[in-house]
Amino acid sequence: MAPFAVFRLTQWPRNTKFWNGLNKQLPTYLEAEQVKDGYFIVVIFNEADEKRTKDIGELASKLNKDMDCNITPVVVDARPKILASKL
Repeated sequence: MAPFAVFRLTQWPRNTKFWNGLNKQLPTYLEAEQVKDGYFIVVIFNEADEKRTKDIGELASKLNKDMDCNITPVVVDARPKILASKL
């Protein structure tokens, strides 16, 4: 087993195989490399992306229990922000 290896998989929620990345792809990588820690990184660009990813924490927790691994979902909010100087 690789002592300090960590895998990460980055997905965009509008990808038609989005959930496949969390449910199958990342766990397969972890198992193949005998690594327990992985990050599932999601980049959201709008409200629809946010809604689609709302259950990601629950799903990751279930996978962690079922597979004895540690998948951490990370949501990166890339939506445009209003700058304080523009208020």
